[in-house]
Amino acid sequence: MHPKKEYHETFLDINPLTGLVLKAAKRMQINVHIRKLPVFFETGNIRTLIFPVMYINESVLIDEASASKLKHVLLEASVVIGIPFVIMALGIVFGIVFIVLACRSRGIREESTEDERSPLIRTS
Repeated sequence: MHPKKEYHETFLDINPLTGLVLKAAKRMQINVHIRKLPVFFETGNIRTLIFPVMYINESVLIDEASASKLKHVLLEASVVIGIPFVIMALGIVFGIVFIVLACRSRGIREESTEDERSPLIRTS
């Protein structure tokens, strides 16, 4: 016999975010140990061996409709997780633009005449 791990192992594949079972398999084999018993002469020609009686293979795989629904839910979750980072990035960009515009307006001096700077109503 040459058993392969992929065909004989028991496993459970669960999505860590949602807890849904994506793929699972339970495999089991029941064997009987057969040997010669000197008390029973009927077992005289039987050699000692392990005889397989039953092999059980229960497997489940998520269907396409459920898989696409799960992909949609996971995509929504990743978008929702990314929203605060987008808002922070926009805040940083708007803050930098505000600082640049504020510094530029301080550097520009308006040139005006003496008449333009004098009060509109003269009391003397």
